[in-house]
Amino acid sequence: MYFTTDKLNKIYTTIDFFFLCYNAQKRKSIGKKIKLQEIEASKIIHHVLGDKRVPTKSDAELAMLFKKRFTKKELEVLNADILGVEKTVSMEALHVDEKRYDTLLASALKNLKNEAVHRDFFN
Repeated sequence: MYFTTDKLNKIYTTIDFFFLCYNAQKRKSIGKKIKLQEIEASKIIHHVLGDKRVPTKSDAELAMLFKKRFTKKELEVLNADILGVEKTVSMEALHVDEKRYDTLLASALKNLKNEAVHRDFFN
């Protein structure tokens, strides 16, 4: 089977378009997922609960517990709050308005202060 130059150009154009769309989709997902290494779990615990008790688990274990206990957006809001990221920047990255942002933060703090969650951190 032989291909003419025009036919080959159409095939290459289709393949290039496919990879262009794939890379664009891949770029969109960057920043959407929070990695375990990026979670400042021990800082969040000390900021919210104070220094009265020291967590007995490592940072990696605490990060896994945070991923299990919080939604993705709650976790990103908590992490951004601890890292000192401006509220407007976080709201834009999460595609939420100010009311929803405050609700996410309040929900995450309420969940963090729950006694059942404390057992996970300190036992």
